[in-house]
Amino acid sequence: MKKINRMNLIAVFVIGLIIVIGAIALAISQSNKTKEEVKVRITGNKIMIEGQFGTTIDAKDISEIKLLDTLPTIGTRVNGAESETYKRGDFEVQDLGTCKLFINLKNGPFIYIVANGKYILNFDDKAITLDLYDKLRQAIN
Repeated sequence: MKKINRMNLIAVFVIGLIIVIGAIALAISQSNKTKEEVKVRITGNKIMIEGQFGTTIDAKDISEIKLLDTLPTIGTRVNGAESETYKRGDFEVQDLGTCKLFINLKNGPFIYIVANGKYILNFDDKAITLDLYDKLRQAIN
């Protein structure tokens, strides 16, 4: 009887260890994906934001687009991933409600888009952000 209890204890320990290692591996994997640079393609009247939590915006649905030098306060993550520097996915944003974010918090400016939802995005490189802003303005005119 003691041998069976000991075997059960070892089995529970091994299963628990596998679960913990899997959870750690998943967290590391998600953290690395959050750091990946967002890719944005403009094809015809479609704006495709590619990467983790990506989406497609129809240019004709855009009612507002502007450049923000600073971000409003970002609150609770609704569905997404975040690190100290990056936020990807849906977040509650002060005075704006739920927004889909694709941002590097440390490098402004930020492009704010209102279409079939609200979006804020930028790149690690300010020049790339400004270039995309110009291309988006052209796409909606």
